[in-house]
Amino acid sequence: MALKIAPKTFSGSSKVFDGTLANLLRSLAQFQAANIAKGLADITDNSTGTSGGNTSAILALPTAFTSVGTDAAPKAGSDTALSTLRDAITVVASRINVLIQPAIDLDPRTISTGGTIATAGTVPAVTKTVTAVAGSAGTALNFNNSIALLRAYRNELTRLVAATNEVAVAVGLTPINNRVGGDVGTGRTFVALAAATGTAATAPQAAAAGTISKAAMDAYLTNAANIVATCAAKLNAATDGVRVVTPFALAVA
Repeated sequence: MALKIAPKTFSGSSKVFDGTLANLLRSLAQFQAANIAKGLADITDNSTGTSGGNTSAILALPTAFTSVGTDAAPKAGSDTALSTLRDAITVVASRINVLIQPAIDLDPRTISTGGTIATAGTVPAVTKTVTAVAGSAGTALNFNNSIALLRAYRNELTRLVAATNEVAVAVGLTPINNRVGGDVGTGRTFVALAAATGTAATAPQAAAAGTISKAAMDAYLTNAANIVATCAAKLNAATDGVRVVTPFALAVA
């Protein structure tokens, strides 16, 4: 139902302090932002992730694992997979920063991830599975050397959802329920992300809860790709212009 605005609708204090005026101004601001963002080029999402719509995936950190066969995550393969995730985060963050946020006058964010943008606006595929190695081979992920980095990636994905939500709210979309689980921080910088997890686990370490399982690493990478896809889908919705911001204002005599 339209909010009817007459010349003296806000002449008294009742509709000024009951939220009516604030809601009206908010809807007008969202309508303006949506129209400015309308028509901006969509992100091409090749992340291979699955969007969760209005809810992000939970990014659980892998736990320490004791290898008893060919069941551990590889150090080299995991490093490669993380580099694809870093590139995907960088592309989505850049999309927010370079196109949408300036268009609707949101403060820009500093992007220091270290990722590569091969094609502007195109999210690269995130490697979601790694090939298992035997913990006894000395080539598996070292839990102690990699867990801090995996936590850092979770923080940046949490920050990516938060940045996406700034755009969503500005144009009148439902924000993503940010369940990633990391620390969003207080600044506006996507911080540097390494792609190397440190020295691999030795055979004795892998046999004594010193590595990460292939299954846990695959789950981590898959959920990370889903978070990237969720952000990309929300940003594309922000530029489609197909929505009605409420309350709708109608001028009357």
